[in-house]
Amino acid sequence: YATTSSGASAPLIATLDAGKWASIRAPVPSDAASGAKATGVLTRIQCTSVGNCVASGSYTDTGGAQAAFADLETSGTWAVGSPLPAIPGSSDKTSLVTSTLLCTGLVDCTLLASTSGGTQGAVTYLFTETAGTWATPTMIAAPSTHFVGASMACPSSTTCLVVGEVLTPGSAPLPIERAAYLVETSGTWSPVATLPAPRLYPLARFGSLRSITGASATICVATGDWFSNGNAGFSMSAGATTWSDGEWSSVGYVRTPRKAKTLSDENILTGIAC
Repeated sequence: YATTSSGASAPLIATLDAGKWASIRAPVPSDAASGAKATGVLTRIQCTSVGNCVASGSYTDTGGAQAAFADLETSGTWAVGSPLPAIPGSSDKTSLVTSTLLCTGLVDCTLLASTSGGTQGAVTYLFTETAGTWATPTMIAAPSTHFVGASMACPSSTTCLVVGEVLTPGSAPLPIERAAYLVETSGTWSPVATLPAPRLYPLARFGSLRSITGASATICVATGDWFSNGNAGFSMSAGATTWSDGEWSSVGYVRTPRKAKTLSDENILTGIAC
């Protein structure tokens, strides 16, 4: 996305062609806010072939609420795709983040999104599109869990995993994060479960899983970061864990350029592909 001097933002799409990058302003739904109140961002993209892609993100509508949207590229031309239903209970105080887009075709996609703020707090939803029609989003983690989904992978047609973090509201000086996950088996989602803090170093206490990928039909690899706020102050390390046959491996170090010494000196892995 790009920002203006007034603080507005507009979603962008960049394309590499013959070694040169070019960008366009992505189309937004007709009820998008304009002027200084305009905000829009595209966060994920999937392509079935050159010139045929789907991109997803969020925007602010004329009522001030954030909503999910998807743009569709057909034969090199971008347009606003089928409308996505509103999240129940959303308002101008609800913040929406779309984090994973999985598509088996241009009009058959699944979108992972999380909300925060408003009356419900942190909630994780799945949007499902079938033959160009988006169904009402499904809540896969209730507000009481405080779970924020960050990434999703489906290693088989009957199994999907969503990883992220569970937040402890009101904790200081920062919200306490605990790495957490959900598993879908044949259409049924498990309760939110947390992973114990790894023994990366003696003071490791908190963590978050930020990305997951399905390496095979039964194995997924997830990456994230873990930190402490003990007597040594804030310290953060990157790590990875593997899910196989329903179990997570112990978390291992991911070697980074240098050891983090303060909160502003972070080692964070934001994505993985296998």
